[in-house]
Amino acid sequence: MSICCYDWQRQLNEIGENELTCYQDQIEKLGVEVIRSSILAALNQERFDVIWFEFYFAARVNIGNVRLYQPQAIVVVDSVDVHFNRLLAKAALSGMREDQIHASKIREDELSTYSRSDFVVVVTKDDQKILEDNIRNVRCVLLPNIHDVPPCGERDHVDEATLLFVGGFRHEPNVDAVTYFCTEIFPKILNAVPHAKLNVIGGSPPESVLRFSSENVSVLGYVPDIVSYYHSATVSVAPLRFGGGMKGKVGEAMAYTVPVVTTTFGAEGFGLQAGEHLIVADNAGDFADQVVRMIKDKELNRRVARAGWCFINDHYSYEYLFEKVISSFDEMKKAAPRKLSFVNLIKIRALKFYQENIKWRLS
Repeated sequence: MSICCYDWQRQLNEIGENELTCYQDQIEKLGVEVIRSSILAALNQERFDVIWFEFYFAARVNIGNVRLYQPQAIVVVDSVDVHFNRLLAKAALSGMREDQIHASKIREDELSTYSRSDFVVVVTKDDQKILEDNIRNVRCVLLPNIHDVPPCGERDHVDEATLLFVGGFRHEPNVDAVTYFCTEIFPKILNAVPHAKLNVIGGSPPESVLRFSSENVSVLGYVPDIVSYYHSATVSVAPLRFGGGMKGKVGEAMAYTVPVVTTTFGAEGFGLQAGEHLIVADNAGDFADQVVRMIKDKELNRRVARAGWCFINDHYSYEYLFEKVISSFDEMKKAAPRKLSFVNLIKIRALKFYQENIKWRLS
């Protein structure tokens, strides 16, 4: 039995009860029991063989209780991307000292958490090397993004000049990317293609993104079903100026046979060929020129779209990666969990005593 425990209230606020219930129903149909409770409650109620955390910060505040209540469990932290590496890229872009300080603080917390886990899941070889260079005896499992790849579309039904950006806006690189695109790139595109439209999709858009809504820009927020937007998109744009890991928005667009124009940051981690599987441009003028080219040159549009689809289907589809996932889980199941040092065990037991016997009296 697999059990999923998550922050119900946060997800409720982000996508609404109807969609959240729909997702939960789909998960339960796969045989996963969903618990709407705290992690501590789940640790007290069940016995686990493997405990999998998404993101280091979720593991950081809970790994001590996991070791105390579930000493037999293997602890896996899914990095999604190496956060401090992304933040260092942001600091290099901004040149601000506070960004550098923040990246250094996250680096310390992130590496400390990974060093206390049994396995760290990484999505790219670059991320794996970063962790191996910084943590002694770290055990990394390389599991890249896996995409549901529909049949390759022929691109005859697309709108004439509809651009698509996809990305949740709790993720800072997406806020920066849309701001950069709408202020520095899109005006140049409109000079060449005045009827071009941009659809911006992603949950929790801030006011700094909503303000770009106009006759040519639709900020749609969270969309339950994104497929129709991919089907009608001429080009998917991913003008990321900093980031890390492997970009889901890039792989997903290629899986839907939509040609992608992105930056070096957007293309990293895939191992693809720029100019063949997608288009890479790292300054505003070049980016705008490449988008206009993809709008006007229909044969180029079809060729890049199909090459991108073939690449994702051949390297990042469920069928291609199924055995890799199974063997990775087998590797994790055979391992022995790390043991707490005596000092850390005493600290955690003291914290447990405080939480159970003293904290409630002070509240």
